[in-house]
Amino acid sequence: MDSRAFVAFVGVGFLLFRLITTVIIDATSTYAGSMPFIHDGHQRLTDYLLRTVARSSFYFLMAVPLLAFALLATDRFTPAGLGMAAVGLLVVLVNVVMYAMVFSLLGARFPDLSEFMGSAIMFAFLVTPVVWYPTAAPEGTVHGALMRANPLHHLLAIVRAPLLGEAIESLTWVYLGITTVVGLVLASWAYARFARRVAVWL
Repeated sequence: MDSRAFVAFVGVGFLLFRLITTVIIDATSTYAGSMPFIHDGHQRLTDYLLRTVARSSFYFLMAVPLLAFALLATDRFTPAGLGMAAVGLLVVLVNVVMYAMVFSLLGARFPDLSEFMGSAIMFAFLVTPVVWYPTAAPEGTVHGALMRANPLHHLLAIVRAPLLGEAIESLTWVYLGITTVVGLVLASWAYARFARRVAVWL
């Protein structure tokens, strides 16, 4: 195994995984942590959620210079893939914000959701190719099926693959296209339906 290529692979995967999961976990408790301000009613609920996204994005950006060093240290880095990786990162952020909105509403209704999500993320880490290559989970195996059904795998692949000169599977495009549309519809519906009840739930 090329250790430098593996460090770059893990670096990109871990930073993206941390960005996504931190936003989702924090979203489940973001309204409870801002309860006095929500009861005042002077800000929209989306302001508190976007604050959570901004905080996690800041931590992500602070680690980018170190990630750039890891990418430049391997000959697998493909500068031509930066544009596609940027588009992929935008897709990641759109999905994260939409689903964080849904989980934030669920977290307001069910206070114990944040602890459950912590355990669920630990399981998701095991079936997401962060510290192992996707080739270790071939099609036709249980591990391969879990990986390909895992949205985190596809969110990582759409950013990481272009940077490392790898092809993005057609399944990833279809999967993310569906999850993005579903996320937009679900978040819009959930916010319109339940946003007014958050103050009562808290």
